[in-house]
Amino acid sequence: MSVVLLDTTVASLLHPKKKGTEVREHYEKHMQGQTLALCFFSPASLFPLPARNPRYGISA
Repeated sequence: MSVVLLDTTVASLLHPKKKGTEVREHYEKHMQGQTLALCFFSPASLFPLPARNPRYGISA
């Protein structure tokens, strides 16, 4: 088993809504049985800004 570093786009394919898509199926064979790792800034890219900051968009 080896470690596979995923970029944000490929990591987003792990979302259940992406299951069965052609793009996910292409990458899935490379991820199966591997230890998956994310770059430290990927989680921040995957979560929308309002989820990270509930006051986003609210004027003072």
